[in-house]
Amino acid sequence: MSERMSEIAPSAVFVFHPCPPYDFYATAWHAAYGESRYAADMFEDGVFTRALTLDGCKVAVSIKSEGSIAAPAIEVSVFGHSLEENTARQAADIACRMVGAHIVLAPFYESIDTDPPVAELVNRFRGLSIPQAASPFEAIILSIIGQQISSHVARMLRDMLVDEVGGGLEVGGKLWPIFPSAEAIAAVGVDRLRELKFSARKAEYICDIAAAVASGDLDLDALLGLPDTDIVERLVGLRGVGPWTAHWMLIRAYDSPDGFPFGDLAVQRILGTLYGAGQRLSPKDTLALSERWKPYRSFVTTYLFADIRSARNSDIVSQR
Repeated sequence: MSERMSEIAPSAVFVFHPCPPYDFYATAWHAAYGESRYAADMFEDGVFTRALTLDGCKVAVSIKSEGSIAAPAIEVSVFGHSLEENTARQAADIACRMVGAHIVLAPFYESIDTDPPVAELVNRFRGLSIPQAASPFEAIILSIIGQQISSHVARMLRDMLVDEVGGGLEVGGKLWPIFPSAEAIAAVGVDRLRELKFSARKAEYICDIAAAVASGDLDLDALLGLPDTDIVERLVGLRGVGPWTAHWMLIRAYDSPDGFPFGDLAVQRILGTLYGAGQRLSPKDTLALSERWKPYRSFVTTYLFADIRSARNSDIVSQR
């Protein structure tokens, strides 16, 4: 269900100074998967916007750059009705994580300077950070949606789930979508997701996880801060979650610097281009090659996909 916010002026404005180098535009573009919209994330005219539900309150955030790559600054405006200071601060902190403003890139850059193939690729996107999902629940649902289908179909399913189940918040005459809660997805059930063109199995996976989160049987937030191996082990124990999804969760939900989806065909192909004379690497060879980038494989993965999305490797299609 959508709500209208008649007051356009923000309730609070925060300014953050990420560690340089930091490229807001490249990171926001990457967070939106190179589109103007990715599920409930919007990036248009240099402004990243998002609506959230925090403690039962609908909150909207907009983020824009007020600096440069060498001297970065971002302004986060928070919109909401009678927001408490803690809620506004929480929304701003989530916004910062969604555009990777909390990450320090310098150690990663130093680590790959002696590896010319990947260093050359990385330098093309210098300042790109790793965007985080608004929540682990959102990240796992979006990852499951993207499994083994084309990017076009995945985008259609993401948008329909958000629009039909999540609702939105109208700010200044424009509707900002809100990602559906676990309770909302569990309530609509498998049959409704099937009506939205989800496969039977994928609808079951999504509803099972949503129901477990809604009931309190599954606490995805509690995994934050655990060792990567523990997170992966717990995630792959969930129906519908394999190593590919678990490693993407490390990168996009759990802030791990060292997630690596070695089973991704796009990763295998682009690394084959860089290191394998144009031949796609096997999963085993891909994982072995990645040892040289520890403990920064999440960064390498992010830059590989930035290259793919920039159409420099437009023939590579990620198939999970």
